[in-house]
Amino acid sequence: TAIRYAADWLCRAQDNSASADGGAARDYSLVNGWATSYPETTGYIIPTLFAAAEHLGRDDLRGWATVTASFPEFSYAGFAPVITLEASRTRSNVSNFDRSSLSVGFSIQSTF
Repeated sequence: TAIRYAADWLCRAQDNSASADGGAARDYSLVNGWATSYPETTGYIIPTLFAAAEHLGRDDLRGWATVTASFPEFSYAGFAPVITLEASRTRSNVSNFDRSSLSVGFSIQSTF
């Protein structure tokens, strides 16, 4: 159905955003692929996906949260440390697909 395809597209938009920041891509281009996230509308997508999941009877809801902290006060030669914490949970009506994860990442980000 159209609702299922729309919900799947929204999930792909969030999973494949060019900015990889947990937000949903604002668009998809046949030339450039997925765009960066658009924070203003990402918040509207969450209740939409929950409503679609209820309507479609999908039990494979995935919830995740990402927190990123940059520390420009500790920059050196134009680069600053970044710490990312991500938590996710997948709930499915098939127990083999239930999973939870927690990850911590460390990276360096350009300050210029």
